[in-house]
Amino acid sequence: MNSKICILIFLVAAVAIATSEKHCPMPRDLSSCTLKYKKNDCCKQSDCRSTDVCCKEPCGNVCQRAVDRPVYGGVKVNDGERCTEGWQK
Repeated sequence: MNSKICILIFLVAAVAIATSEKHCPMPRDLSSCTLKYKKNDCCKQSDCRSTDVCCKEPCGNVCQRAVDRPVYGGVKVNDGERCTEGWQK
């Protein structure tokens, strides 16, 4: 009986972790981009590894390690937003 309860608790914890919301960390630089171009490394969440999240930065979108709660300045790219990967003027 104890093993069944332990397995159930483990499964509930695993589901909670797997479905937890991913948030972007604070941007490396909060000022506007001073370059004449931007480079988007990602345009949707599936462009990043499963542990990362596609985040907006002043000089383009980048994959970053996700954090578990919202952070000031961290903005996640929403799938379906207008975006082109690579260098942009």
